[in-house]
Amino acid sequence: IILSEQQTFFSSTDQSLCPPEFDPAFFSAVYNATANGRIVIETAGNGRQNLDDDKFSHVFDRNLYDSGAILIGAGRSDTHARLSLSNYGSRLDFQGWGENVATLGFGDLFITPDRDVRQLYTSGFNGTSSAAPIVVGVAALIQGIRRAHGLSDLTSLQMRAALADGATPQPDIAEKIGPLPNLRTVIASIPFFRPVITAVGSANGSTAITWSAVVGSTSYEVFRRDASSSPWNLVIRLPAFR
Repeated sequence: IILSEQQTFFSSTDQSLCPPEFDPAFFSAVYNATANGRIVIETAGNGRQNLDDDKFSHVFDRNLYDSGAILIGAGRSDTHARLSLSNYGSRLDFQGWGENVATLGFGDLFITPDRDVRQLYTSGFNGTSSAAPIVVGVAALIQGIRRAHGLSDLTSLQMRAALADGATPQPDIAEKIGPLPNLRTVIASIPFFRPVITAVGSANGSTAITWSAVVGSTSYEVFRRDASSSPWNLVIRLPAFR
């Protein structure tokens, strides 16, 4: 997963802040990265601009140009409405908190007497710079859970679709930054493979238990109990054969 924490000027004379892929060279680099299976998550920029405005000559029209990146705007931490500093428009995919985010550095949140740089924190990380890493964290967790269950990695476009599942909507989409991803609902939608278990009893009181292999499992544990009210007890732990 590649996180872009950058902005670029509209021009040398108009220094309005734009998403980094407004630069054609940056767009090409992102396009190549997503085409090669990388997920790219990108800040939309703190320029207070409508990216659908004619001044951008349809550069942010996804029907014409799509780098494959996931573009993130800055929303309020309480209502999830757009923060006024955030760029907006139809090209944006999701939002993250653009305020009240704690991170390392600066030292305005907690300062030791000797100003130990290893203990400097701030609660004022903001804008699309704080919003995008939140979505990166969600994407990384999703990818990690999928790997743990033997599932393939999502591409950037697939992650874009996955993050929309159950996302918290922006209250007013007139100036669109997109919904806030909901990690819980995305995890719930990940397909988990469960074994098919068969138990066959015999006349001598023994039972033969078989089950289908589960991709990604490293071991299996067999429990038994003597009655419905009895506790479960571990009988054996078996390694998964690969």
